[in-house]
Amino acid sequence: MIPKVHILGAGSLGVLWASRLSYAGIPTELLIRRRPKTKQSVPDNMFRARIINGYSDHSAHIHNIAVREVDDALPGSIARLVVATKAYDAAPAMQQLWRKLHSHSAVILLCNGVLGVASELRPASGVELWAATTTHGAWSRAMSEVDVEEPDSPHRSVVHAGNGRTWMGCLRGPAAESANTGEALARMFEESRLGGTLEDEASTERRLWLKLAANCVLNPLTALWRCRNGHVLSTSAGCRFAKDICEELAAVSAASSTSPVRAEVLVDFVHRCAADNAFNYSSMYADIAGRRRSEIDYLNGWLARRAEELGLGKASA
Repeated sequence: MIPKVHILGAGSLGVLWASRLSYAGIPTELLIRRRPKTKQSVPDNMFRARIINGYSDHSAHIHNIAVREVDDALPGSIARLVVATKAYDAAPAMQQLWRKLHSHSAVILLCNGVLGVASELRPASGVELWAATTTHGAWSRAMSEVDVEEPDSPHRSVVHAGNGRTWMGCLRGPAAESANTGEALARMFEESRLGGTLEDEASTERRLWLKLAANCVLNPLTALWRCRNGHVLSTSAGCRFAKDICEELAAVSAASSTSPVRAEVLVDFVHRCAADNAFNYSSMYADIAGRRRSEIDYLNGWLARRAEELGLGKASA
């Protein structure tokens, strides 16, 4: 029997993953704080999502995904949990969910700021903690007043802006069981067309440092300058900021990681990310534009705190 996958968070990435997994025939359930307003044609235990192919033919497909409120999940009922929340919501949400897991569950962190988030989590013995990074891009399209009132309209409309791959690696957990889980996760993500590449601990940690560098440079500057990713490194100020941030990150990784990454490697990765996503807006840009809380405390904030803890002085992050 295929274990059910629970997706925590009904944002754009969580809904995209839930729709891909359920469409592939993998038992999937969205976990949310409160059920959305019921549509006439949708059972109250279902979440209706419209997924728009934004990277090729712009076709749209409706997916009905099983949904459950977090409080209604039974103790010991969750075997595989994908955390697709904002970074600042992950630890508080997991406080409610630890008892819903069993002793051999796997928690997969699919969010920004994984290094900071993971440091706040205290899983029970036997629970595996995984990190997943993905190059799939998704954003939520605003619902019109007509959509909201229409009985057959979706609860959320998500644009799948970029088709990519997913890499995963175990951060904590029993080695033998983690190996089996990793193979199963990679196979499941491949079957769901999410791409599944299993990496060892060193490669996973290196990838997290690279992702953090891109997030620490592009996210705050696109939000402050109200620009797309591609504009940031077209300016001398953006390039100087990238160099400073990457040097600080390299120093922190050298002082605290078994997989340190050199500053020039981080800078090169940030430039490639900016070029590959030049016409996209960052998630922090969207948060600030929408007057929502940003994830800065788990990106630049975490870097500054970690540098100080390690005696590296105050970071300029």
